[in-house]
Amino acid sequence: YLDRDWAANPKLRQLVVRATNPQGVSIEVAILTDDRQRAAPEVIRLIFCRWIQENDFKYLDQHFGINQITSYGVV
Repeated sequence: YLDRDWAANPKLRQLVVRATNPQGVSIEVAILTDDRQRAAPEVIRLIFCRWIQENDFKYLDQHFGINQITSYGVV
């Protein structure tokens, strides 16, 4: 990873991360955070875990219409 100030807004920290999956496919992503105290590896782990949650929500919405739930008044 590369840890630097974000050029567009120096108040934010930019972490440029190269991640490789078990099949050997690599991607490069950027993470923006205003947390300057937390260690970069921890920020990266937390964000990657959050992205897994976001992908789960996207899957649930696409396949089960979870965003269509407007009330739990009736089961």
